[in-house]
Amino acid sequence: MKLPSLLAVALLPFGLLAAPTAEAADLEIRQEAVARAAGAGLFERDRTCRLEGDAKSVNCRAGPGTKYKVVTTLGMWSEWVFDCVKSGECVNIGGKVNCGWHFIKYLGDHGCYINGHYTSDACTQASLGWC
Repeated sequence: MKLPSLLAVALLPFGLLAAPTAEAADLEIRQEAVARAAGAGLFERDRTCRLEGDAKSVNCRAGPGTKYKVVTTLGMWSEWVFDCVKSGECVNIGGKVNCGWHFIKYLGDHGCYINGHYTSDACTQASLGWC
């Protein structure tokens, strides 16, 4: 009878090491929540969108408004990777008002903004998130 008791005492530390800790369980719950949110599209960013409109080109500006300097001019119907949307100057085109300025991170020294009037339906505040 002493051998089974001795064996149980000797193996007890290994059993404790195998038991999940509160920290491990918390990490697993957080990882699962992040995976669910990502699957639901809550973290979508860096979306490729096409520039659309009647003009031949569109100005990409240093900030979210027409008063900011033009960083570069992009050809209409070209595709770019947008990172997020920033609220800015509201632009009225044909009676439709758009105050969202879509940010391209990798153009110019600090990126640039294009009014939401000129981006395809794939680029929305819901899909890109706020800057």
